Amino acid sequence: MKICQICAVDFTIHHLLRPLFFRLRDSGHEVVGICADDPMLAPIRAEGFRIECIPAVRRLSPVVHIRAFVAFVRIFRRECLDFVHVHTPIVSLAARFAAAVAAALQDLVLNPELRREMGRAGLARAHALFDESKVLDRQLEVLFGQGAEK
Repeated sequence: MKICQICAVDFTIHHLLRPLFFRLRDSGHEVVGICADDPMLAPIRAEGFRIECIPAVRRLSPVVHIRAFVAFVRIFRRECLDFVHVHTPIVSLAARFAAAVAAALQDLVLNPELRREMGRAGLARAHALFDESKVLDRQLEVLFGQGAEK
């Protein structure tokens, strides 16, 4: 089983998760750690563990969280993880959403019937929203509705 342990900083992996990494590996699991790139990761990597790095997410900045979300989705899609465990609260928001998105994308890629069903539903929705007569009616309403208000 491929297990991913996620936290915000290297301190958490080095001091708190390191025994868990060893226990999981000794049980036959492949362990991948994800956190911000910091100097304390070198000894963990030297012990044979793979650590993926993401942008630091310790601030409550939407831009930082979007970058982390994109990095998580890329890693999750590449790794095909069986289990994702998040240890720190701030990073958990981006990681959980990214794990759900990556799982949904994997389902979509692996299930041709789901792709066909979504394609049919999308086409029906496009026809319903952008039917020529409906679009023309909306345009005329905007044109003549605004003229009557002035």
